[in-house]
Amino acid sequence: MLLMQVGNGAPAQCLRLGIKAGDVISSLGGAEIYNRDELLQRLVLQHPGDIVPVAVTRAGQALSLNLTLTESRAS
Repeated sequence: MLLMQVGNGAPAQCLRLGIKAGDVISSLGGAEIYNRDELLQRLVLQHPGDIVPVAVTRAGQALSLNLTLTESRAS
């Protein structure tokens, strides 16, 4: 899933560090991510403070990140 933005209301807003606009998220917590709905479904299963492994592709390079979740500010 290509992440177009990270900001208010964006699914990745609750990821504190590491995710950038243009990243392609391929997995979250070991589950493959194909679209925004899958990403949201996986995020709601997590809790603020959880450290979640995320696989992304950034500028053609595969990265494995461990990200700390925060509370979403989306209304």
